[in-house]
Amino acid sequence: MGPVALKKTIPNPVEKATQEKLNSDTHVHLYFAKRPCFDPRQMRYLRACFFVCAPLFFSPCRSLAQTPDPYQVGDAFSRTPVSIQNPRIHPLTQKIARGLGTLRGATAVFLGSKEGIGYFSTAWHVCAERNSCVGSQIQTEVSREPLRVVETIYSDPSIEFTLLKVVPESRNSRIFSQLIAPSFSEEIKKGMPLVIFGYGGHKNPNKRLTQGGDAPCRVLSKTNEMRLVFSPNDLNQTGKRTWSLSVGCDLSPGDSGAPVFSKETAKVIGFVWTGKIPKLEEVQSDKRVFFLSSQNHPKVWSEFNYIVPVKAINQALKKTGLGRLE
Repeated sequence: MGPVALKKTIPNPVEKATQEKLNSDTHVHLYFAKRPCFDPRQMRYLRACFFVCAPLFFSPCRSLAQTPDPYQVGDAFSRTPVSIQNPRIHPLTQKIARGLGTLRGATAVFLGSKEGIGYFSTAWHVCAERNSCVGSQIQTEVSREPLRVVETIYSDPSIEFTLLKVVPESRNSRIFSQLIAPSFSEEIKKGMPLVIFGYGGHKNPNKRLTQGGDAPCRVLSKTNEMRLVFSPNDLNQTGKRTWSLSVGCDLSPGDSGAPVFSKETAKVIGFVWTGKIPKLEEVQSDKRVFFLSSQNHPKVWSEFNYIVPVKAINQALKKTGLGRLE
């Protein structure tokens, strides 16, 4: 018998594809049977990728969250609402609030009354023109009845001070008996803790009366030091220098004319007139504020908020010839 010729078999394409799929499935099953779904050796690569890639995706959100507050001094912008109707209000706080009102979006302070006429003060730039506030109304905390400005008694940009004569809308009103004028003190000490009451609008959309007195809210300039300075706020330039003290209290537009009290004596030591806007990120730290003040750094007179000392206000009041107010 001669040699037998081997018959070359041609694989069936369907059978070939089926076999390849079976081999592939078998390989996959065997692979996952040997390895867990999350191999610890692979997780380290995922972790590395997360820490490298995540900042690229979330950096816009992070930068937005860290955007400096333009009005913040110290670790946080700290102002809380004040209401004399609150039964839990501190008696001293209530007494202070009973002497305040709002005028043209700024703060006005009751200084006393005489023969049925009331007298309020505010910052000079609120009523920059001599009689620009005449006819305007002051809304106080003690009554819904507004008071009407009838005359400008005194106005001086060098101390950012305006004294206004006001009358009630009703002839029989007893509103002046409900208002309480604050006491003044000319004593100024570096580091003196302070508290401010005013109608600043930052984080205060309803323009309610608020108070602030956190740790940085203190006198930052030297003891009894006053300087003639220009406003560091480009939006509030009078072109004139004003006698000032430097303070670390949180202020915003609407606080112009607001009284600043000593926490120790509860007496007014000055009135708000301006501040640097926006604040440097550097001064948005309690520790940094204390350091700059302790070193008498030049930034104390360029990067914070500024009030007119009571000593200058008292000299102005003597010029009015009003005598003692009730």
